[in-house]
Parts: sequence; structure tokens; C-alpha cells
Amino acid sequence: MQSLIVSLENRSFLIDRDIISTQSTVFDDFFYSTELYEIFIQGVITNKAELLQAYQMKNFIKDFSAKLYSDKLILKQLRGSFYGYIYDKGANCIYIFNDHLGTKNIYYKVGKSKIIVSNYFNSFYTESPKLSASSVKMLLSYGYMLDDYTILEDVKKLKPGSIIKVNLDCEIEVEQYYKLSSKKIAIDDFSEDEIISRLDFLFRNAVTRQFEADVQLGKRHLVGLSGGLDSRMTSMVANEMGYKNQMNFTFSQSDYLDELIPKKISSDLRHEWIFKSLDNGIFLKDIDFITSISGGNVLYFGLAHTNSLMKVLNFQNFGIIHTGQLGDVVIGSFISSLDRSELNSLGGAYSKKGINLVGIDRKFDSFEEKEIEMFYQRGLNGANSGLITSNYYAETLSPFYDIDLLDYCFSIPISLRMDHRLYRKWILKMYPKAANYVWEKTGRNLKSEPFYISILGRKIPIKDVVPIIFKKIFNKNRKLPTKDNMNPIEYWYHTNSDLREFKDNYYCNYIDKVEDVELRSICKELYINGNAIEKNQVLSFLSVIKNYF
Repeated sequence: MQSLIVSLENRSFLIDRDIISTQSTVFDDFFYSTELYEIFIQGVITNKAELLQAYQMKNFIKDFSAKLYSDKLILKQLRGSFYGYIYDKGANCIYIFNDHLGTKNIYYKVGKSKIIVSNYFNSFYTESPKLSASSVKMLLSYGYMLDDYTILEDVKKLKPGSIIKVNLDCEIEVEQYYKLSSKKIAIDDFSEDEIISRLDFLFRNAVTRQFEADVQLGKRHLVGLSGGLDSRMTSMVANEMGYKNQMNFTFSQSDYLDELIPKKISSDLRHEWIFKSLDNGIFLKDIDFITSISGGNVLYFGLAHTNSLMKVLNFQNFGIIHTGQLGDVVIGSFISSLDRSELNSLGGAYSKKGINLVGIDRKFDSFEEKEIEMFYQRGLNGANSGLITSNYYAETLSPFYDIDLLDYCFSIPISLRMDHRLYRKWILKMYPKAANYVWEKTGRNLKSEPFYISILGRKIPIKDVVPIIFKKIFNKNRKLPTKDNMNPIEYWYHTNSDLREFKDNYYCNYIDKVEDVELRSICKELYINGNAIEKNQVLSFLSVIKNYF
């Protein structure tokens, strides 16, 4: 992967592109220049063949560049994960863009006489950085940045599906060329079978686009597997479609369902399978490396557990890292209840204590509005940040990120998608073999009706009820340390004295370097009285202090 740094100073553009990561497989990395314009795109575009045919193009790079120069909104037609720029030499302006979902982050800073736009956050730490107190509070509550905030004041993140225009007068314009719609189809116009058939067609089309990108370069498919539904659907449907040359991978606490289920699936599919144990939480010591690639804009824990496997793999023979990212909130939904009291909160914060301390939350007028906001905030700003680690090593895609599939799923009423209703019916109707395997969320396979009970308005799988009751009775002040989890970080903190000593020493060494009195007080409260996740949130911030201030 290259860093892209576009800077404007003294009415002159400087465009710098340097290699900053270890990606060994290059999919789409093209640069095209004429007397009128200069165009650069990097990433993986999954529908090149379709565009070549639709627009009768002979040379994709040359012909698409010409179309992009004349009409920036043709970016809507691309599918995949990408970013780039258009330099209009005649107008002396530059347009920098990301893909529809912002899978590759672009940041920018506007000064009185200087503008910097870059996909490499560390470049802003050399520009007299100043922490944003409100953004640090987001990190200490949600665990990620909301909207276009970053941890630095005056540095913004380009919103997904956007183009930022920079001219010689040190002015910018930001245009969002794509945004999810909350408009729904009329339920009476389509039968459930018709909806499932259309959904399945689009999912298979997304799988074809993404897995064919590997085939075109003669690379093996590297496909993640867990105990959930999303990853198994990616791997199993791809296998059924003929993409059998898969290497599955899993990382989890040993002997938990997130190891046992994918082990069974990959064996039955006759795939090779790599398992990376997360036992003892040793990977949590990689905090400073994670901060070096994330810039400190997200809780380091999620990126670190992915990195624990990625850093030991040889990517030379592999193509895309295929996942099932966000499938449960695309075919399913973030919305779990249509009780109007649920409109009073965005939800999804890693630290409720942090939310109470910093006072950040949002209210909504409708569930359609809330779902879109949840997808952009919790999905793209939150969960999507986990791709930062994967993108350091290789391109990564999920079929659920395919815009054609995504747009269709979000047009289906929430009531049909929530609680995995449509998801379950799709699997049972179209891929019954996938339903035979246990689903980690419920501890049962999909052919068995899940058992839930309602606790304080929340639907809880019956398998989780006894641990919750036990915790309430015997463990009121902190989570019960158990290793029955993919990432039992509370258990690791309490049972691995070496890890506990490392984290506590890290905290003690850098907490007093936090100059802001309020932020230092919040950090102390969260680390001393908080749970293991909240401790990780504090350490994520302290790593920024250690490395950049």
C-alpha cells in the first residue's frame, strides 16, 4: 500500500506517494497522465470487466481515466475498495476521493495558507499536532471516532463516498457522491421468496466479483472463518460456486466455539485451515505498533487481535483477505427492537461508564434514520476500523460491502431483517447445509429454533442467561472472568500476570503525561475502576501520548 500525501503550499501542489506497508499483491494501482489531467487509483476494483463491456472500453486505465476526468460522479459505477485523485492541470485543482464506504481512510487539514490531504494519518503528527479533547472522549466511550472527527484538532476524516476538491486559493469543497438511502420497498409488492431470490442473486454476484479478482492474478483465496454466520456464508457460497482453492483462517481463544465451528466447516469443505490461538492475550502488548498504523483513532484491541495472525502469514501466494464483515447488519440490522424508547440512543459504546462521563449520545426521529446512522457510525467508523490492520498486509473485501447488495438490503423493511429473520430464512431456503453448523450466538444450529428470553427489554440467548444471573449475584462490580469467549480479555487480564503487569506499568508510566486535567481524570476513573475493555481504551489514548506528544 502507498501513502498518498497531497499538500498545497505557496500556491503550489506537491503530490507524494510512498510505500508504507508490506502488501505483496497489487490489484489496481494505476497512474495515468495527459496534458489535461493526471489520475491515480489504488485498491481493488471488482467490476472492471462489467465496465469495459458497458462503456465499450478497450483499455480500462486510459478510457476510464478520460471518463473520470470529464465526469467525477462516474465513481458511483465502481465497485470494490479504492481511493485516488484527479489532478486537473488546466483548472489547477485536485480532487481526492474514497470509495462508497470509505474502506480506505482519507484525512485532511486546512490551514490559512496550507492544506494537507492524506491516507496516512501519521503525516499529520508532523504538523504541530493538537489533541481534540472531544475526540479523545469518543475514544474513551465509543472506542472510535464519530462522524468526520479524528483524534487531532483541525484534522478531519473524509466521509464515505466523498470527493474533496482543493484549489490554489487554499479552499476546499467536499461532495458526497454516495450515501445509503432509508427508502424502503413496499412489502406488498414482493413476496418473501422474491426478496430472498433477489438477495441471493446479488450476494452471489458480489462473491463472483471479489473472488474472480484473485483468479485473474492466479492467487489463492484467503478467507476468514469464525463461529458466526457472515464468514461461513462467504466461504461456503464461494466454495459452492467453484472457488474451492481456499485457505481458511481463524483466530480465537482455544477450544471455544469460534475455533471448533470453523474447524469443522473447513474440514467438511476440504479447505486448508490456519488457526491462531489468542490464549493469554499476549497480542495486547503490540499496542504501539497498532497505534503507528491507526494513528490512535480507534481502540487498539480489535486491530491487535487481527494483527496477531496477519503478521505471521506469508501473503505472497494469496490474493484478497475475504471476510463476512458486517453481514449481520446488512441482511440483518443493527436495530433489535422497534420500541420507540430505543430512539433515544445511538448505542454501541464500548464503555457505558465512559458515555456517562463524557455525555455523548444521539436521539432519532425514526428507526430508518437511526439504522442509517448506526451503520455509518458503529459499522463504518467502528467495525470498519478493524480493516486498518488487514489493509496493512493485503486488500480486504466482504461481499456484504458490495454496493448493489447493500442498497437492496437496506431497501428491505427493518421489520423483515431484524433479529436475523430474513438472514435465517435465506440460509434455510438457499443453503441448508450452512444451517447444519452451530451458530456461536445461540449455541444451536439454524434448524433449531433459538431460545431467547427478555431481560430489561433485551433479547438474550438462553445459553447466556445462567452466566448473566451468576454475574449479577456473585460478581456485581466487574465482569465474571471466563474464557468462554472468542476474546476473553477480562479473563486474560486476571489470569496472565505478565500481561497485567505490562498494562498496569504502561498506564502508570504515561498517565501523568496527559496534560488535560479532565481527560486525565476520566482516564484514571476508567482504568482504576473500569473493566478490561475500558482499560484498553485508556491505553489506546496513552499510546498516542507516548508516541506523538
